[in-house]
Amino acid sequence: MKRTVFVTAKICNRFFNLIHTGEKRYEVRSAPFEDAQVIVYVSAEDGSFLGMYEIAETMMCDRHNDSETIKLSGISREEFYELFPPIDRGGASKLWIARIGMPINKEQLLKGRNNE
Repeated sequence: MKRTVFVTAKICNRFFNLIHTGEKRYEVRSAPFEDAQVIVYVSAEDGSFLGMYEIAETMMCDRHNDSETIKLSGISREEFYELFPPIDRGGASKLWIARIGMPINKEQLLKGRNNE
């Protein structure tokens, strides 16, 4: 038996399109990914399912190097600080980053489980 941990992330459709086209390759969050292997993306606009991607690796970063985190995020500086305000404006002191892997569907997940 194989255990697969999912994390669900609400995301703007526009940002998801950047993931889908390969322009956005990292997911930044204010909470840890906690052993998750798959991100399930749902639309922040209407709650619809957008897609699932494997998590290739995760890391935690302190906020003293936001410029590097902003580069990895694949979004503008303004959008980044809208989502993740600086510490002096009540923002989180740490952020978690996941490198987004390949898209995956439920059939692929089930097939992988059958091979265990």
